[in-house]
Amino acid sequence: SPGEFIPVFENNGTIVQLDQYIFEEVCRQIIKWMKEGYQVTPVSVNVSRLHLYRQDFVDTYLDIINKYKVPVQL
Repeated sequence: SPGEFIPVFENNGTIVQLDQYIFEEVCRQIIKWMKEGYQVTPVSVNVSRLHLYRQDFVDTYLDIINKYKVPVQL
């Protein structure tokens, strides 16, 4: 369960990379659905609180959104 593996990633410092990977995969999927003609509803993605300590958090996620041209409302 997430309660078991998330603390491991937080403790070893790889949670940031995991969260960014998941976010990028979600963006890819959203664009894929849009190109296939599906009506896409907004998707929420949780991130670790450790992101809040990173000065580049917002810029990194905006870069991913812009890379895939995902509408921010999704």
